[in-house]
Amino acid sequence: MDDKEWLNSYQSNKKDEYEFFSNTGKAHRERWVVSEFLKHLPIAFDENELFSPEQQNKADVIFRAARFQVKEICNTGIRRTTYVRESFKDAQRANTIDDLKFPTIGEDIPPVARIYDLVVKEAKEKSQNKQYMGVKNELDLFFYVTRTNASLIEPDEIREEDFSNLGWRSVCCLTASQAVLLFYSDNSPDFLKK
Repeated sequence: MDDKEWLNSYQSNKKDEYEFFSNTGKAHRERWVVSEFLKHLPIAFDENELFSPEQQNKADVIFRAARFQVKEICNTGIRRTTYVRESFKDAQRANTIDDLKFPTIGEDIPPVARIYDLVVKEAKEKSQNKQYMGVKNELDLFFYVTRTNASLIEPDEIREEDFSNLGWRSVCCLTASQAVLLFYSDNSPDFLKK
């Protein structure tokens, strides 16, 4: 691959990344996250079973009987959207590899944390949000954790009482290497209970 081919490939990748992380890519991104969760479990499914309802709907992704409300837990103060946009613009302006600037993300490394503690904290905060009060018992709260410097969830950390009084139908979590169902209620979708 010569320099021009490499630059074209890089520009194409940056365009895809920009579209994926843009506001218009939100529904696709949320379906992708749920798809990765299902693959980790593993559950046999077809990608066409993942549906993004209208924006007014409280569920972000519907899969069979599940109504996932997707939330990302990332590093505090991360400005990924700005970084991706600047990186895309830089790539589009470049005529040669030497023209590329590779903008930095400019974030601090967060202190060591446990993913379980982060999820419990966020689930409690979201349960107090007025927009979910009347519908959270019909929603499956789904956390996608991209925060760095955080330990994976250990089975002995999971305590039903951390989630049972919050009102969610279920609580799930996905990291790059782990999918975990943290809580389910009697009216949770059957495939999650199994």
